[in-house]
Amino acid sequence: MAILFLDHLINDVNLRFSKHSKEVATLQGIFPINITSSTTFSDIESAICLYSDDLPNAAILDEELHHWKTRWLQTAEQEKPKSLSEALKNCSPDNLPNVHVLLKIFATFPFAPVPVKDQNLHFVDLTIIFDPHRLLRD
Repeated sequence: MAILFLDHLINDVNLRFSKHSKEVATLQGIFPINITSSTTFSDIESAICLYSDDLPNAAILDEELHHWKTRWLQTAEQEKPKSLSEALKNCSPDNLPNVHVLLKIFATFPFAPVPVKDQNLHFVDLTIIFDPHRLLRD
């Protein structure tokens, strides 16, 4: 029993701190409450490279990200989506197909986004979802 627990603990730590997890976590930069006038999308470049094969048209991604950023900079803070599901509802797969796919990838990764507000800074705190059945699926 102790060996199974330790194995589970090691797997969760490896999942939480893996290079892949850190790259996907950078996608929080496209979350509307994190976008500011100084936001650049160079921080999410590693995640974009990682998932470039999944994007419908990677050639227009820069224009889509610029449109996405402009939209949320012009939106009042209280009207911005506070969850990923709200962000996905506000992102048309027809108008912004690449951004929509990146949001879906971020939403399906085993993180739970928790909006945190700290005076002038908005960010998404990533906490791992504990799922005891995950070991059975791996």
